[in-house]
Amino acid sequence: MTVAAFIVDDPNIRLWNLTSQARYQRMLSRMGVEKFLNNITELPSDHSLLIIRGDYLFDARIFSFLLKQTNVVLEVQSSAGLHPVVAHVDFSLAFSTCEGIQREHTRDIASLQSVTLQDLSISFSNELRKSDHPYVFPIREKNRVALEEHLFTGSYKGVTDLVTKFLWPVPAKWATRLCARWGISPNQVTSLSLLLVIAAGVLFAFGQFFWGLVLSWMMTFLDTVDGKLARVTVTSSKWGNIFDHGIDLIHPP
Repeated sequence: MTVAAFIVDDPNIRLWNLTSQARYQRMLSRMGVEKFLNNITELPSDHSLLIIRGDYLFDARIFSFLLKQTNVVLEVQSSAGLHPVVAHVDFSLAFSTCEGIQREHTRDIASLQSVTLQDLSISFSNELRKSDHPYVFPIREKNRVALEEHLFTGSYKGVTDLVTKFLWPVPAKWATRLCARWGISPNQVTSLSLLLVIAAGVLFAFGQFFWGLVLSWMMTFLDTVDGKLARVTVTSSKWGNIFDHGIDLIHPP
């Protein structure tokens, strides 16, 4: 069954210069979701529907989990108790579930299974072998900076060298923020890295070792920035990975 997505309650708060609408469209497009509705009445009868609260930040693994089954709603804990934030349902339940999510109550919808993050944590641990639990955070202006920090920190998995771990994070975050704000793409950053590699090689060939090292260190910095920018703005691509890792083979960071 083809899946469509409908995002409700987008607060228009940008995280790394992306609204929830833009972020989730990019995330879901990679998972095979191609139809995004502006109005639920546009839903074709042969489609299932992924309904997403836009005022929450979701781990991508939650979408992956829900897309594998239908008539399931995820509830998260708040001060008022459990309330639904995302669901994947058949056409027959789409309208009632959408209404229920917006009024924060879906328990009265027959045939709709409710799950919590604790339920998902077990599944992700067993199936995906992930050591960290999936997350859902409310998006509010007061916690915007904290959410951006969470996304940036989460992009640092698999760090292998001390410079990347201890020296680059703060300046890389500043550079990533500027790139996101100015609309600079990860591939543009990687292209600049390639130019620095070529320039450094020329300088080394002419015995200009100091300036060659300066450009080499600038390249290692940009090698950190392009990956982080791709992850926080959900713009990583197969070509981008080949481009980035190809440069690493020429000039390992």
